[in-house]
Formats: sequence, C-alpha cells, structure tokens
Amino acid sequence: MKVEVYFYGNLIHLAGGRVRTVRVEESAPRVSDLRAAIAREIPEIAPHLRQAAVGMGTELLSDDALLRPDAEISLLPPVSGG
Repeated sequence: MKVEVYFYGNLIHLAGGRVRTVRVEESAPRVSDLRAAIAREIPEIAPHLRQAAVGMGTELLSDDALLRPDAEISLLPPVSGG
C-alpha cells in the first residue's frame, strides 16, 4: 500500500520535502509498520521517528492503529514552548 505522508517542522528538511509517498508492504499496515517503512526509505529521519506524532485526519494515532488506504498521514515533530 502507498501512503501519502506530510512532514512538518524540521522533518520537512530531513524528508527532502513536505510530502512523500511511502510504500508499506504489509496487507493491514499499522502506524508501527509505517514508521519502519519511513526509516527504510528516509534513513536521515529514522532517529526522529520515535518522538514524532503520527496523525490521520484530525486524529493522533498510536503505533498499533490501522492505516486506511486513502488516508493522508501527518508526521509531527515534538513541540515545546511555554
């Protein structure tokens, strides 16, 4: 399955652009499978994946959440401030 991933913050630079299509091989892929696929395709971003939040639409997802084939996925870096 191919997934459109939108990168934000410093992840845009590491990914080489705001949007990338990532291929996930599993038949019923989960967020954890997507993280692994991103790490394989974009090794520069791998160290940042653990801290990044994954969103689908307006919902943040856990690593065991299933991905929809037509979903737009957002990868968000940690945010701090005050």
